[in-house]
Amino acid sequence: EHPLMHNWNTVLVKYCDASSYAGNAVNIFEGNTLYFKGQLNRDATIHHLLHSSGMNSASQVVLSGCSAGGLGVYLGIDQMASIVKAANPNTIVRGLSDSGFFLPHSSNQLARV
Repeated sequence: EHPLMHNWNTVLVKYCDASSYAGNAVNIFEGNTLYFKGQLNRDATIHHLLHSSGMNSASQVVLSGCSAGGLGVYLGIDQMASIVKAANPNTIVRGLSDSGFFLPHSSNQLARV
């Protein structure tokens, strides 16, 4: 018998927005316009997968990430699950965050972390 998820599809979404897929802002810094649109990119990716790649027929979806992507799972799982369930209310949606919880702790050379 094959293990769970052995025949599931996987999608890798590169991280590059510096806001853990949660940003939706435009800022000016030293005369340069900076766009933090990770939330819009994340939602557009989910919509694309649902409507162009067959994810709307999935019975189970696991949304995961590590480090900043893991934080993005914490910050966006409810909204992402709502998007998926709007396309297919029967889909089970789960989030898996790997190393996405950052403690408000500063370290220095003397501290053991």
